[in-house]
Amino acid sequence: MGRSPAAPPPVLPLLTQARAVLAAAVAADRAAGATWEEIAAILDVSSDTAARRYRT
Repeated sequence: MGRSPAAPPPVLPLLTQARAVLAAAVAADRAAGATWEEIAAILDVSSDTAARRYRT
């Protein structure tokens, strides 16, 4: 029998980490005085959506 191909790296843990890093970056930017409009422009979402997702 042939060898099984290597399993791809698990994606879900990476997505979880990426979301945590993004939330921390948004919090840091807000603490530094960035507006929801500025953050939203980078995330390509509305300012309401950015605020709703990341307001703490």
